[in-house]
Amino acid sequence: MSQFLVDNLVLATYSLFISWIVISIPFLTRSRSSSVKFTIALIVFLAARFIPIFQYYSLAYIMFGAFGNLSVITMFLLLYFIYAELVRNNELYGISQIVFFILVLLAALLYLSVFGYLSCDVYSWGYYPAWMLLFYVMIQIVFSIKSRLFAILWLIALIAFIFKIQTSINFWDYLFDPLLISISIFYLLIFCINKIVKLFSHR
Repeated sequence: MSQFLVDNLVLATYSLFISWIVISIPFLTRSRSSSVKFTIALIVFLAARFIPIFQYYSLAYIMFGAFGNLSVITMFLLLYFIYAELVRNNELYGISQIVFFILVLLAALLYLSVFGYLSCDVYSWGYYPAWMLLFYVMIQIVFSIKSRLFAILWLIALIAFIFKIQTSINFWDYLFDPLLISISIFYLLIFCINKIVKLFSHR
């Protein structure tokens, strides 16, 4: 896939992230109808993608420059989040917290390895995907039990890696990225806060 198309997919993903943030804010747009939220999401998406806010750069472009490339999983997950906001209006979107806990755990393992806190180079495993196949299948089994959505997303990531849809040749870069991990941490925090609120509300 050409670099131009890859870059535009990443810019679209950042724009989707900004759109999701806006329509998921309580007391702002969440209580509005699906058609109104869709219109707002579309306007925010186009504004974040195309309207320059600093010199010739849009907000999505600035985020791209600051945080770099994103995995294909993030784009599809954000599309699902926006769909859930428009149709389901469910704050946690029906995804098991176990899924996001696994993502955060894997990211911690990977980044600790990258920064030299672990003796083994976990990131290098991604250059030899045959080594990761058993590990990948194990995670897929858990995802298929806990979240069919993420099982599908990880399958998409495998297909994307085979066809080299992203610029990276490392399998890890197709499975998650810093933005996805940030979303996972945010999801877990909201889950914990909701549990605490429910616990105290029943007393």
